[in-house]
Amino acid sequence: MSLQDLSTVLRDPMVRTILTVAGLCLTVGLFLAGRRRKRLGYLVSNTRVLGVHEELNPSRVQILFDGVPVTEVDLAIITINNWGNEPIRVEDFERPLRFRWDEPARILSAEVIEVTPPNLRPTIMVSGNEIVLDPLLLNQGDQIRMKALINQGRELSVDARIVGVKRVTKRLASDREASLRVDRLFKVLGSVCVVAILLMLAGRMAGFWVADGRAEQRIAVTLAFVIVYLLLDELKKGFLDLFSSFKKKYRSK
Repeated sequence: MSLQDLSTVLRDPMVRTILTVAGLCLTVGLFLAGRRRKRLGYLVSNTRVLGVHEELNPSRVQILFDGVPVTEVDLAIITINNWGNEPIRVEDFERPLRFRWDEPARILSAEVIEVTPPNLRPTIMVSGNEIVLDPLLLNQGDQIRMKALINQGRELSVDARIVGVKRVTKRLASDREASLRVDRLFKVLGSVCVVAILLMLAGRMAGFWVADGRAEQRIAVTLAFVIVYLLLDELKKGFLDLFSSFKKKYRSK
């Protein structure tokens, strides 16, 4: 094909429309692929398994766990996962990950009950009212589940210092569903773009599509709004993380 033939093809409004759709889809795809983030999150669920009813006199009722008197025993299931898209390496940890319950809490027992992938080998230590997880490699999607029995469990705080991770985020069970919905949204967007290109080609060949140059403008504007929305969403998340960090520092004073 000569340069003149190529110039003729590129002047065709239909060709420009298809190139516009393909270019903007590629831009959105590269933008999403380039969002590199380190994120470490945790989820905690608590269930009361032992306790003395408030109407009873605690001095007359005694509950023993391995020979040690207890009053209020909770079963805590802690799930830790790397929900970012970058690995967290051993050398990224400035100090280990600690789960600490406020006094007078005491941890009766703690163990790892499930890991993903199976070759993950976490090491935990229990000291009084805290569980310490030694630094380890956590690739994207890696997950650790622990269970702990805690006597008089109070407020839980999590401490860690990891390169590229602003804070260890407490997540809700619904966060995973929200993340899956976003992934599905992006897949639908990509599918719509592909279908739109195929329909334009089929319509042009069948004579149903009259290319007037305005279609590419509408498509370009629509997809440009999508890109702007994604950028604003990233700025919003960054602002919320910064606000949460300042709020946490203020409460700790």
